Amino acid sequence: VPPALLAAPAPAARTSPPSRLPALPLHCHVAQGARGAVVGDGWLARQVALANEVYAEAGMRFERVATEPLPAGHAVLETRRDRAALGRHWRRGVLNCFVVGRLRDVDDPTQWRRGVHWRSPERPERHWVILASIGPPSTLAHELGHYFGHAGHRAEQGNLMSLDHGPRPRLDAGQRRLVRHGAWDALTQRRLLSATLIRRLRR
Repeated sequence: VPPALLAAPAPAARTSPPSRLPALPLHCHVAQGARGAVVGDGWLARQVALANEVYAEAGMRFERVATEPLPAGHAVLETRRDRAALGRHWRRGVLNCFVVGRLRDVDDPTQWRRGVHWRSPERPERHWVILASIGPPSTLAHELGHYFGHAGHRAEQGNLMSLDHGPRPRLDAGQRRLVRHGAWDALTQRRLLSATLIRRLRR
């Protein structure tokens, strides 16, 4: 994405986002292991499909605009430094989604995580989601909730932002407003571009 485009003055922000936002671009970086990619294309497709199902009520959808290999050195993330090191592969104007083989819980090293939302310690305006290959199809949707501003977790079963959200999670009305506003802010401030524009620029 040309830096000049992102630096250009953003259009005047509306007082509230439209009921339906432009498709948001998802750029997937997939780690390579000894036998190739740590997940297949079908695994990614299921993650995106469920995210679109969950976020449709918020007027949001996601398009995978690119999938590129991530060097094998990132297949297993053990530490905070390992997570931060993904920042060197971060791309402008898109939602960066990193997929790895294993993701250790840095607060409880005896556990492995299914996913996490992470910010660069040096450039906190840059953030991304990390998914582990053990994650169920709802992992991307859950981490995108954190990406768009949902702090912490909810207690109620079946809610997307609960740790026990099940196979068909939902967002409540307040959460839908929160994520839609978060996405709209990113678009109006040019931190994200629409999937249509990203595809046009990459032709």
